Amino acid sequence: MPMEANPARDGIQLQSRTLSHYLVTRKVAELVGAMERLHSFRREWLVELPSFRLPATWRTLLAALRTAEAATPWDVVLLEDRSDEVNAVAVRGAGLQREVLRLQVAARAVTAWLYGATADCGAAADVLCRALTGVARSDEPGSVPVRFWHQGSDGTAVDSLRRIHCPRFAEIADNYPGVRGSLERLVVLASPWEHGRLIFWHGPPGTGKTWALRALIREWSALSPEVITDPEPFFASNAYLQQVLLADPPSQPSSEGRYVTEEERPRLFILEDAPQLVLQESRGALGSRIGNLLSMTDGILGQGLRAIFLITTNEKVSRVDPAIRRPGRCLQELELPGFSAEQARSWLEARGLSEVARLQVEGDRSLAELYELFHRGTHTPRPVETRMGFSARER
Repeated sequence: MPMEANPARDGIQLQSRTLSHYLVTRKVAELVGAMERLHSFRREWLVELPSFRLPATWRTLLAALRTAEAATPWDVVLLEDRSDEVNAVAVRGAGLQREVLRLQVAARAVTAWLYGATADCGAAADVLCRALTGVARSDEPGSVPVRFWHQGSDGTAVDSLRRIHCPRFAEIADNYPGVRGSLERLVVLASPWEHGRLIFWHGPPGTGKTWALRALIREWSALSPEVITDPEPFFASNAYLQQVLLADPPSQPSSEGRYVTEEERPRLFILEDAPQLVLQESRGALGSRIGNLLSMTDGILGQGLRAIFLITTNEKVSRVDPAIRRPGRCLQELELPGFSAEQARSWLEARGLSEVARLQVEGDRSLAELYELFHRGTHTPRPVETRMGFSARER
């Protein structure tokens, strides 16, 4: 059952889902509760660390803080050293000069929460960022960190980080013979948000929309991919929407060996299977939600926001709202079709299945159906066993 420490002042909620986290957040609440004025910062860095390196990483970060801030050293008041993460609470200064740091070091991410009476209390985040640049990490090829959002039971935005496998577009380009050129023009854009803020992909199930999306995430590595798992509440609740938009994307290591800060990272918001947000017939029932989408892509809400919204649906689209298609707002509207019989045969023949293509492809096929034929054609079935008592025979 989730436990919640006493909320800090100025509307900052300190929440916990486990007993150990409750003790950490309770200590933070005690320390910041006495402050008359309170500023807060949250920073997150993506890292790849084996579990046995977590304590050493924590010690490296603490040493960096103490070295950089020798005049007013940090005092660790709570430390939880677990096998899967390290949690610590540190404090420095007193009275109006007090600063509180909550630090979580886990295998996938390092997260720092900073609280202080002055707006410059977040300076410690820069020290942590420089220290993390030197932390060794093992990059898994094709594995991309993706942030997932949902609305919690209390109405607040809750996020989590997961890694998913994402191919290069060149590896899967042959799966999109009808729209390959359109997708290629999209994935090579250097600053896509300057050409439009909205992408809408639609088409029958099994046409490869999800894999095209994964490839786009990989090619647009400079953008922070963030999946909204509940599009309806996201656009219906202004509080939930604003919390997501105002949240800082996690910092990530760049090719130059430094961490790209949240200020440098544009964002790619992904909303799968949400056709109601773009259809003309939804205007009456979902006017406010569609209005929020339009405002974020080319309105007041979107001003200063370097973000793109990608919406997909498996449903047949008859009438897309003209406001969605407006030049300057819509970066791409694209239907991902299935394969014609000729395209399907060529796809199978390119993979050495000419006989399968000749015998089993007569009409249109989806990409999923072609992969089923491919795996069936390359799979050698095991002999069927018929059990008779304690013996078996092949037939």
